[in-house]
Parts: sequence; C-alpha cells; structure tokens
Amino acid sequence: MEKCLKNVVRIITILFILTTLNWKPGVIISKVYAAASQGPTDISLINASIEDKASINDIIGALSATDTDSTTFTYSFVAGNGTNYADNEKFTISGTTLRIKEVPDYSVKKSYSICIRVTDGHGLTYDKAFTISVVRRTANFDKYANSSDYKDIQVNMGVSGDMLSNITNESLVLNPVSQYTVSEDKQIITIKKEYLLGLSNGVASLTFNFSGSIQKTLDIIIDDTTPAAVTSSPNPSIYGQSITFTATVPGGATGIVTFKDGTVTLGTGTISGGTATFSTSALTGGAHTITAVYGGDANYSGSISSAFTQVVNTAASTTTLGSSANPSFYGQSVTFTATVPGGATGTVTFKDGSTTLGTGTLSSGTATFSISALAVGSHSITAVYGGDANYNGSTSSALTQVVNNTVKPAKTLTSDTIYNDVDHYIDIIFGADSDFEGKITGVSFNGNALEASQYGVSSGKVTLKPSAATTDSSKQSYLRTPAAGNVVITATGYDDSIVLQTINAGEVASLVVSRQPAAGITSGDEFATQPIVTLKDQYDNTCSTGVSSTVNVVASAKSGTGTWTIGGTATKAALAGTATFTDLTCSLTAAGNGAIHFASGTPAVDSNTFTIPAATVPGSPTGVSATAGDGQATVSFTGPASDGGSGITVYTVTSNPGNITGTGSASPITVSGLSNGTAYTFTVTATNGVGAGAASSASSSVTPTAPAPLQTAAPVITGTPTAGDTSISGTAEAGSSVILSVGGVAKPAVTAVGGIWTVSGLTLTAGQSISVTAQASGKTISSAATATVAPPTYTLTYTAGPYGTISGISPQNVARGKEGSTITAVPNPGCHFVNWSDSVSTAARIDRKVQNDITVTAYFAIDPPPYIPPTPQPTTETRQVPVVVGNGNQQSTAVQTTITRTTDTQGVKTDTVKFDENTAAEAVKKASEAKSTKAAIDISNTSGKSADKTEFQLPAVSMGELAKQNMSLSLKTEKAALEIPAVTIKKLGEQDAGVKISEEKDGSKIENNKALVLKLASGAQIVAAPLNIEANITGRVKITIPIDSSKIPTSKEELDKFLSSLAVMVHHSDGEDVVDKGTIIYDEKGNVVGISIYVNKFSSFTLIEIPKDYFNGKTTVMPDKVDENKEWHLKFTKAADPSTVTSDNIYVTDLKGNKVDVKVSCDSDNIIKVSPVNPYKSGETYYIYITKKVTSKYKEPLTEALRYEFTVK
Repeated sequence: MEKCLKNVVRIITILFILTTLNWKPGVIISKVYAAASQGPTDISLINASIEDKASINDIIGALSATDTDSTTFTYSFVAGNGTNYADNEKFTISGTTLRIKEVPDYSVKKSYSICIRVTDGHGLTYDKAFTISVVRRTANFDKYANSSDYKDIQVNMGVSGDMLSNITNESLVLNPVSQYTVSEDKQIITIKKEYLLGLSNGVASLTFNFSGSIQKTLDIIIDDTTPAAVTSSPNPSIYGQSITFTATVPGGATGIVTFKDGTVTLGTGTISGGTATFSTSALTGGAHTITAVYGGDANYSGSISSAFTQVVNTAASTTTLGSSANPSFYGQSVTFTATVPGGATGTVTFKDGSTTLGTGTLSSGTATFSISALAVGSHSITAVYGGDANYNGSTSSALTQVVNNTVKPAKTLTSDTIYNDVDHYIDIIFGADSDFEGKITGVSFNGNALEASQYGVSSGKVTLKPSAATTDSSKQSYLRTPAAGNVVITATGYDDSIVLQTINAGEVASLVVSRQPAAGITSGDEFATQPIVTLKDQYDNTCSTGVSSTVNVVASAKSGTGTWTIGGTATKAALAGTATFTDLTCSLTAAGNGAIHFASGTPAVDSNTFTIPAATVPGSPTGVSATAGDGQATVSFTGPASDGGSGITVYTVTSNPGNITGTGSASPITVSGLSNGTAYTFTVTATNGVGAGAASSASSSVTPTAPAPLQTAAPVITGTPTAGDTSISGTAEAGSSVILSVGGVAKPAVTAVGGIWTVSGLTLTAGQSISVTAQASGKTISSAATATVAPPTYTLTYTAGPYGTISGISPQNVARGKEGSTITAVPNPGCHFVNWSDSVSTAARIDRKVQNDITVTAYFAIDPPPYIPPTPQPTTETRQVPVVVGNGNQQSTAVQTTITRTTDTQGVKTDTVKFDENTAAEAVKKASEAKSTKAAIDISNTSGKSADKTEFQLPAVSMGELAKQNMSLSLKTEKAALEIPAVTIKKLGEQDAGVKISEEKDGSKIENNKALVLKLASGAQIVAAPLNIEANITGRVKITIPIDSSKIPTSKEELDKFLSSLAVMVHHSDGEDVVDKGTIIYDEKGNVVGISIYVNKFSSFTLIEIPKDYFNGKTTVMPDKVDENKEWHLKFTKAADPSTVTSDNIYVTDLKGNKVDVKVSCDSDNIIKVSPVNPYKSGETYYIYITKKVTSKYKEPLTEALRYEFTVK
C-alpha cells in the first residue's frame, strides 16, 4: 500500500531525554519532539474485497483510524487522477462504512484502486491507498468416490431461492430437478453430484440468474483423485521371465506413471487411453511389493495405487562339468570347471562318487576346483550346484577322470639357430628316442597348434615346415610369419617339452618403393623427396630380421624420354629390411623424364617416372668482402645457392676501377697488380657448362697500401722502485737503446744487452714518476713503461698478555704515512680487557699515519664476581569501583565492589571483579527504588594503568538477584564492554557465570588473524589488536569495542568513509568466522567512541576496515565443508512471515555473484529450508543471502542483512 502523506506537528515543548550509549558517561539528545498533537498515523479497512456480481450499495467493510490523541474521525475520498484515485467515484462512504456504487463484474474488472483520507478532531489528516479485489465464490468436487469432496455442493447465494430463474453453465441451462434443487426455506441451492460427475475436470463456472436482474457466480473446481490400479502378467513368474505391469488411471488423465518395487523405481510408462505399461525381466526371486505412482496433470491430481504383490519363482538351472587334463597322471594338478547359468551365484560342490573333493565360488557363471591328490585309476566326478534366490540347484552328468601312473619328464629340446627362417625347414633336436617319437601327439608354435603337414618327426628331431600347405587356410601363416615363440611337443606319458625358437624373415625376393622420389627444382639438385625401398621375402614379410635385413640396395639412373645421371650415395644398406636414401641428386643429360632403378642382387624395382629438371647458368655468389694488401687484395665470398644443374668450373673476381681480374675454383681469390693508395671494390661471377651467371653485389671499398715500419716492444720495469733506491733495472728488445726519465728528466741512454738493462747513479724519493722507452734498430720508439717511487714500509706487531687473545692481522707491513688494519683485543671468558701497553684504552684499534715500527701488548684482567638481583615477587592490590544503576542520565552509585589487581613476576597485570550476592542484592534494591532495570560495573577509568587481563566473576546467586527484577548487567573496561540482557541472565539459572577480557599479545596469533582477515575480505586491514573474550554465557550478549580516537579522520567526508568501512571480525574456536558491520556508537557530543555487535558465543574479536564493496551486513563463514546436495535449515528466534520467504529475498550466489537455482521454503515449524535444484560444484564456495525484506509474522524486519559463506567438499 502506498502512503500518500504527511503529518503536521506543532512543537509545544522540547524534552531532552538523557541516556548512556556506551561505558563513558555522557548525554545524547534522542528526541526533540514531545507533547504535540500527533495526528492520525494509519487507516485500516476490515475487508478489502467484493464478491463478483454483488449488488449496488453492498458493503465492502468498516474503516478505522490509528491516532494517539483523538477519537473523532471523518473519512473522505482524496481527489485526483493518479493510479491510486482511479476508482473513487465507484464507491461511497457512509460514516465509517465503505460501499460500492456499481455491480462488480470479475470478467471485466478484477480490482479497484481508491485513496481515502481521515481527518481527526484537531484537523490533522492522513491519506492511504487501497486495492479492492473482485472475488468469485468457489467450491471443490472430486469424482473419486472415497474422497471427502465426493458429494452434492450446497450454497447460500444470499438471495431467496424463490427468486431463482435458472442456473447456466456457459450457454447450457441446468435441469432444476435432476441437476439442482432449492431447499424448502429457499436459502440453500444444491448442485447434484450426478450432474457434476458428467463434467470434465477443470473449472465449471455456473451463473445463478435471479429475478430483478440479479446474478451470482460459482466456480466449481472439478478433480478426480481416483488412485491408479496396478496389475501384472504373468503372476507368479519365473526368474528371468519378462513381466508386464499395467496401471489404470482415470480415462482423461495424461502424463506418465512411475512403477516402484518398494522404494526402488523400476521405470515409467506413458499413459494412453487410461493405462500405462512397463515391462521388466530383472526382478529377483521372491515376493515384490509393486506400486504405481501417477504424478497428475493440469486436470487430475496425482495418486498412488494400492500395493500389489508380484511373486517371482526360481528358475531351473543346468550344470556341466569339464576337466583340464583327462587322462592325467598321478600327482598332476587337474582343474575341474563347472558351468551354470550366467547370473547364478553361490558355490558348486565337486564330488568323486559320494566323496566331496571341495567347493568353488561362482564367478560369471563358472566355478573351478583344482586337485593333484587323485589316486591312480578311474574317478566318477560330479558338480553339484546348490541354487540361490533366482535359480534352483542342479547336478552335472558324471565325468570319468582317468589318472595314470606318473608321467615321464619333458625332453630337452635344442632350437635351430642356422636354418631358422621361413625359407628353410627348421629342426628341433631332442636326440634319438624311439619311445618318445612314437608317443608324440602334437606340436605347437607360439601358442598355435600345427597341422600334421606342418611338421615331421624322425631321427630324434621334429622338423617344422614353413612351405607345407595346410587344409585350414587360417593356419598357413603360423610358420610363415617371423616371430619368436615356444615350440611345445606333446607326447603321451611325458610332460610337455618346450623350447624358444626364433623364425626370421626369408631372403629378399622382391623390392617395394614405399616412398616415391620427387626431383629437385633444377638439374643437379637433391631429390625434393628422397626414396625409401622396402625388402620383402617370398611370403611378403618385410625382411626386418634374417639374412636380408641389412643387404645393400643400389640406385641407378633409368632413362625415359630424357636421360640423366644420379649423384649422392647410390648404395644404401638396409636397416631392418628398409633402405632409406638421403642425398640422391638428379643431373640433366637430355631433357625429358626418367626413373630410378633399384636392385638388391636379382630382385629389382623401378620408381615412378619423374620430370628431369633442366640446367641453367649458376646464381650469383654472396657475402663478397675484400682485404687490402701491398698492391693486391684478397676477395672472399660464398658460392651461389644454385649451380644451375651443372658444376661450377671457375669463379672470376673483377676490380673497380681498372677491371683487373683474378680467377679461381673457390673462395678466397687474390687480385694482384693494384695501385697502392687507390680505393677498389670487387664483384664475383660463377661459370658452369652453360655459361657465366650474374655478378655479385660489390664488396666494400678497400685501399692497398705499403706496410708501415714496426714499433719497438715496450720495455718492462723489474720490481717497484722505492725511496732510497740508487738504480732501476728491467727488460727490453735485445740491443735496443733504453732511456729512463725520473720526474720528467731523462737520464743517459743505456743498451739492453741480451734484453737486460740497468740505469744506476739515481737518488729516488717517494712519489717521483718513472718513465722508460726503448727503440730498436729499424723500428719506431716504443710506448713508455711507467712507475711511481713507493715510500718505505714499517712493521706493526701486536701481542696478547695473559687472559686474552688478539683478533686481526699481526704483524702488518704499512707504508709510511698510511694506516694499518683493525686489530682487536679479545678477553677470555670471565675476563675483561684493560688497555694496550702504549696506554690505548679501546680494545679495537687502528694505527694511522705510521712513521715508524710499532710493537704493543694487550693487557687483560679477571672479572669480579657477578651481581645477582633479587627474584621479583608477585604483588596484589585492591580498590573500590562503583556499581551504577539508573536509566538514561538519572544514574547513581548503588554500591561499591572490590577489584583485585594481581601483578605476576613477568609484570602481567590481572584485574578480578567478584559481583557477590550482597553487592548484587544492594544493587537490585537501589535499582528498584530508582525504578531502573539496568546495572553496570564500570572499571574503564584506570588513568592509563589498564590491566592486561580482566576477569568478572558472576556467581549464580548474584545473577539470580538480577533475574528476579528482570535487570540487565553491563561490564565496562577500557578494552571492551559487554551488556548482558535480562533475558540472557534468566537463562543462566543455577549456573555461575564468568567473563575474561584480554588483548592478544602472541605475535604468531596476530599474524594468523591478519591472514584470516584477508581471506574473509580481500583488501581488509586490521584497525586494532585482536581481543580475546571468554564467557560461559548462553544467550545473546551485546559487545562494544572502542575506536582509538587518534585513528578517526577529522574531515566529515573522510570520517563517513572511515566509519562505513568498519566491521568486527569474530573468529570462534569451533572454526566459524563472522564479519559483522555492527552499529557505530557516539557520545553525548556526537563523537565516535565504539562499534557494537551482538553475539551468542565468544572467542576472538578484531576491529577491521573492509573494502567499500564488501557485503553491507553480517557474514558468517561455515567452518565445515558440505555435501554437493546440502540442504540448509535456517531458524529465527521469531517465526518468519512465510510470504516474505521467497527466492527474491533469500537466494544463493557463487563467488562471481551469479545466482544459483535453489528451492526456498518455510515449514510450519518455523524452519526455512534452502536446497539446490542442481548439485553444487565440488570445491566451489557459495553465499546464502538473507535480505532485510524477510520479516517476522508480526512484520518486524531483520536489523541487518545476513550472508552465510560455505564451501562444497
């Protein structure tokens, strides 16, 4: 309903109401208006519908208004042309009664829109829009005789029956005798069931026509819930026999019928002509309870047939028996195999006469039993199958098992390694033994039994005959196919004799070109496709083994319409019977086509013909470069990519300018006769039998020059010249003249005799520069060798006295004026450094600007006994804190209670507050006097000396005192505050309660918390350290966490942004995690002081900032992974309004925000069920959203939207 307006409020008095919103005392203005004429706040209409065909001036319903300070009301229509005013003129208001001014017709108009104004005794108004629905009378009739709706329909239409003219169903007029009657008092009209039975399922719309043009309507909903009936044929049946079930439904019904065996669905049948059938032969033996389930259609309700018993009798079975070796020999293992119908289960008992040998378990219709203990002689063996739920038992015919004396050992066979191919007879040698030869009954190779023609027995051997013909063509290949397999000789009275025999391919009998050649682009090129030739023996086996597997295949040119020559490697050895050519070339002799002839001894084959490519002039050389010399140049190049099909005979190099040439058969080529000082470039041409090709690109320019004179090698100074030295020596080219300069002043030249030179008579000082050059005869002067005269060096020596050592380099050699490296005096354990012998007092030293040798010693001493501080002891102190009672700003101290602070040896401070019975009783007494239902213990004011841990002890007797007066209790600390509502206190009963509050100090847990925060809300940040709150309280508790004022922005824009991003993350020990946006709390001056949330269990609480796009409500992460078909059951503390439990208000999404199809329902037990239409995806995460549009049955909305996160297994 749309509200149209507007209250006018006259401010008479401003009343300030003071209340405390958090644990810091303060005042807040919660309302600014009071003692005013409030005006109407709502209009109610007892009924908002009118019956179809109602009379003019019929009453809709009575109007009433809600107003706190008036009892006099006037109702009128609001003038206007909007949607909510469209039908005002069709209604009248008499006092508080709303009436209609026309006859409503449901077929024309199904609802009316009006807007009504109420005016109270103060002249204040309130407007409200209404929708008046047009409704039709309805009744139900069921054609099923056992239904409660299988009866006449009686109606009172509100008009005397003697005014009834007729009743029509569309254009048909009902018979007033056989189809309806009117009661004697003319009030009740009866529609007879005999008439209704003849109507089709659906809605029959009857119109009652009365005199005076009065009409009334009645919609009769006709259904047929007659249950389906089921029969079968045959019944009883035999296991494996096909059974047909037939379900009978009402004649007009459509759809399918599901046939069930107990709870197991057998299948479905489509309804046709009132019946549906389903056939099966899969029912097991025994009695089966069969039902037919009809799902209904648009006109017929679904139904379930009565249970029907189908009896399936067991089927007959037959058992056959076989033996793995008959006759057998004493001690030989014999396996008996019994075969029964394929679906039979159970065991088979094997008997020797009347003696049971053993049993075998059936698998896929067979059971086996093996025995090696049968005595010599004949045995009558039977197999007895005991039957199962589906098959009767049966006994096999007797099998006579003959057991002879012990068999002779197998013969030692020797395979044939010489004539072991398909071209030869293959001899298997066992040695002369006429008894064995006479008892040979069969020979097999590679698991295949040979025909008698394929082998012969004589002179101590069995000869395999690959060339022999067989009567069974499928066996012809047994000895003609290369293979390695066992030859098994079977002889009566002997164990099988076995030997491994390899049969190779025969000699090459034919060649096959398995890859045809394709010529190159021009004459002389390699074939674009190189040929492959396969060698075959007389049975078309590839000669991959045997004597021909590696024979040579020779390729030669074969003329066609043209002639050519072949190049490359023309003879190729086969590898495993295949010759692969890789570098054959084709050179033109006469244009046309040709082929390659391949031969391997006598066998030969020709390739397909191909076109012989023509020869051309060669291409241009590339990569031409030149190197100048004295009157000549050496030119290098790369030959052309193509020689044109004719071998290149000569390369010609030509200069520019001068056209001076040089020739050669390959790179490089030298061109002589060039002028020094002239720049030249060079080109190269290639010539073959056809002619010269195009010239190459020119080389870069080079200029020939005469050689320059050589430079003398640089001399070498031996050692480092040092201040005070009188000579310097070194090496140079033998016989060269050496000049040494000191500080730029040259000394007389000396000669390097034998490559050694020395300059004497010098007086060197530190820092002077030394330069030496040399010049040999016929060469230019060398480059200079240089050095700097080094200063003299001094020795620094460091030693350690008793009780210590030296760390660093000692002795050190240091140049004059330079510094040494760090040296450190290290005392032994229990000792300490005193000083150095030169009075240096630091253990580490660096001697700088050294002018002489230094020798010093480090002195150490033994430490005095250590100081042992006294062991710290825990301390205890107490102080009084107030228990406050009152409402709003009218608060007072009811009583003082004691807080005990304990500081342990680690400095950890714990405050303990016990709210004992006397304190509680006094607080309740004061609260009663002040007419208050609130008490608070406030220890938040600690003047910067807050405890690390705080514990509140709340005995059951104390909490019972509060429960008697329906009081709540607040516990306030600097770290957090808890408000325990009266309803929660009452739930405690006889249970002592306790609350512990502490800040998390464990670094690893804080880091884990940070990781969890990021997991729950990507991009979130922790604002304050986590708080651990423990409480053994069952029920709803309000927790307020303070916000550090230093972190609150000063600008309003930033403050709003900061506050909107705040939330509390709750990490419960049972694995459930919650992100709650909570409620921001302000003090009396409007300053932000904290954020409040409600919980019913306790663990870790962390104040966090979350991204602006995070869910603006309360998110709970379910701790356990769920099944893919998980159905969630949600229950609120108050019953939900089922009309608000919809898929729009409660829905499921995946992580990307895509909605998932779910079914949402609300049962009568106040449980909301959310289940997937299709299974959730394995491993995926989903959210259940519950919006604030879900209300209680009293229309109370949720205080915040809820979200539940869960992950599928």
